[in-house]
Parts: sequence; structure tokens; C-alpha cells
Amino acid sequence: MAGLVFSFDLEDHREDRSKPARYEAITRKVLELLDLRAVRGTFFVVGELALENADLVKEIARQGHELAFHGWDHEVLWRSNPDKFRDEARRGKALLEDISATAVHGYRAPVFSLVARTNWCVDVLHELGFTYTSSVLPASNPLFGYPEAPRQPFRWQNGIVEFPVPTIGFSKFQIPYLGGIYLRYLPMALVRISLDAEVEGRIPFTYLHPYDLDSEEGFVRIRGASWMTSFLLSLHRSASHKKLDSLLKRRTLPPFSEIVESGFGNDTLPIFQG
Repeated sequence: MAGLVFSFDLEDHREDRSKPARYEAITRKVLELLDLRAVRGTFFVVGELALENADLVKEIARQGHELAFHGWDHEVLWRSNPDKFRDEARRGKALLEDISATAVHGYRAPVFSLVARTNWCVDVLHELGFTYTSSVLPASNPLFGYPEAPRQPFRWQNGIVEFPVPTIGFSKFQIPYLGGIYLRYLPMALVRISLDAEVEGRIPFTYLHPYDLDSEEGFVRIRGASWMTSFLLSLHRSASHKKLDSLLKRRTLPPFSEIVESGFGNDTLPIFQG
């Protein structure tokens, strides 16, 4: 049975900031579920949120989960540049390390926006001491996809490890299946079959957001998303919680940083030119 990593994108999705934040209550429920299932995972945290709610971030670390960086303000990479990204990543890494008193090794690009035209960020991450990213969707996608990238974990030329989004499909037609809107709408039987069919060397992982599990919120315009995407994201949220609980009953793997530190693929991971 394939094991999987629990990962969670901790962000505040509100476009209308006059409405009360809901991410903290949902995240604390997630922490309770992880504790119940004895699972430790990786939380990719937006810098602005960490600055606003250091107590929540500190509690995540206190419970044994890894903190990783998810951008300063959840802005996609193509709207940034190397200098701006360097400043924000340095600031975010230092903030998370100060809150948790632990080193931060990982990065996830907002909306998996690490693609061919934004892979300059990998050299900046290496310069700042990051050791891995989980930022590539190795498939064509209406938002951001990098279909040329390998589907299994790989190394960038500078040595940083990439954990690409797990996908299912045929040939070039691939979709993610363990997170976001896809986990919500795909039949759980298909998710289980796909996870059981994962080949050796891949590292499947969940990727969820607080709003994915907030069944009481109703429709809100998601920050940075279209009206239609926001509408689809407002539906079937209770299904995500049930599916997550089912996944956490399976064999789980440690946080990403521990996988990298264990020497995972030191000499065997393919090098991707980008």
C-alpha cells in the first residue's frame, strides 16, 4: 500500500477582507484530526498569515509538523521577479524560523506557478538555503502546468529536490487527484485505486487549503480566482473532510524535509534541466 505525505497550504483565501477570517478554526480542526490519526505533515504557510497569526503557526510547529514557505502574500510567481522574490523568501523563511525555532527547508509556489518561465526562482531558493520545493504540476493545466517536468521526484540542476504534484491519467493527459478541487470531485474509489497504483519512487501527497474543508462557509469569491472557479470551490466541501480522514487512515510518510534529510534519492533522482 502506497504511503503518502500530508501537506496543507495555510493561506487566507478571502478577497473581501472585511469579512471575518475562517482559516484558524478550520486549521485547528485539521490539527485535531492529525493528532487523532498520529500523523505529522508539512504546512506551507503564507508569510502575511504567519505575521498576522504567529500563535497558530507556533502551535502547528509545537505539534511536530514541519513549517515551509508558501510565498509572502500568495502572489503567483510570474507577477514577481528575482529581486522581489529573494527579499520576500528571505523575510518569510526568517519569520517562520523565528516563530518555530526550527529551520525552514521547503517552498511551495502559490497555485503551483513554478513553470518554465518562472524557474529562475529555484536558484534564488538555493541561494537562501532551501533544500526542496513542491511547486510543479507536471501536466497541462488551465492555470499553471509544467508538462515537460518529470512526474516522479527529481532534482533541479542546483541540487534542490522537487516533489511534483501527483497526477493520474493517460500519456500527456494528466490531472492531480490528491488535493484541491480534484480530490473533492473525484470518486474516492478512483482515488484509492490511483494511490495503490503509484509506482516506486514517487511521493504522493495531499494538498488542501482551509477553505477545502470549510463546509459551512458557502459561496465566497476566492482571492485570485474567477467567479466560476470560486463557485466550484464552494461546493462539496464536506466530501473533502471525509476523504482526508480516509486517506489519513492509510500508511503515511513523514514531512517532506525528513524525507530529504534521510538521503532520499541522493544518487538516483533524475536531473531536470528546466
